[in-house]
Amino acid sequence: MTTENNQTEYQDNIPKEIAELQDAISRHNTQKVKLLLTNEILDEVQKGHLIEFAKAKGNATIVQMIEQTPATP
Repeated sequence: MTTENNQTEYQDNIPKEIAELQDAISRHNTQKVKLLLTNEILDEVQKGHLIEFAKAKGNATIVQMIEQTPATP
């Protein structure tokens, strides 16, 4: 498998809701992130990933919103 195939396979396995959150984070759309987080129950792994993703995008407001979101173990 090539790296490109691995990336495509990874993207195909991302839940739709997480993909939508990642898109909103990438666009620095705090309103959409807030809306999506109110309707989503994250597990600790998803939450940690989204926090790191938001930190990489440089949006402290979104990082804080995700950190304040409850998560299941």
